[in-house]
Amino acid sequence: MRYEFVEKLMRTKFRLYGIESKDPVQIKEHYKQFGRFTGQTVYIWEIGKGLVRTDAPHITIPNTLNPQQVLKHILAGKFQATYVLVGFNDYVKDIEVQGLLSQIAKAKGAVRSAVMVDGNLELTSRISKYTFETKKLIQQTQLKVA
Repeated sequence: MRYEFVEKLMRTKFRLYGIESKDPVQIKEHYKQFGRFTGQTVYIWEIGKGLVRTDAPHITIPNTLNPQQVLKHILAGKFQATYVLVGFNDYVKDIEVQGLLSQIAKAKGAVRSAVMVDGNLELTSRISKYTFETKKLIQQTQLKVA
């Protein structure tokens, strides 16, 4: 996946994105480049590490270690930002997580996008109806994502 693909992806009208990749490090790098070159705010969340803003990686946002905390933080945000959630598949079946993701998808105001990245992303029907999944795009256009 290239930076240009990320930019194109982020222009869609969705607030939730699902990216299946065997190389989440590469996906994170593309989103970091996206933030660097567009000036948009990008955060990365990883299991056990919490939420980190890519232009200030030495600072972890407080109270964002678990999935529910990070999703509540996203909902409380007042400014446009992209949140890359790495290794999120294990949590999407949790009812509270599904509810919070649905709220993000339907939120009004500043566009806060959540990008779920995992090697195998299995979204429930409650979430998938609001989610732009790159594997669907790839199957349709024959693009390859790392």
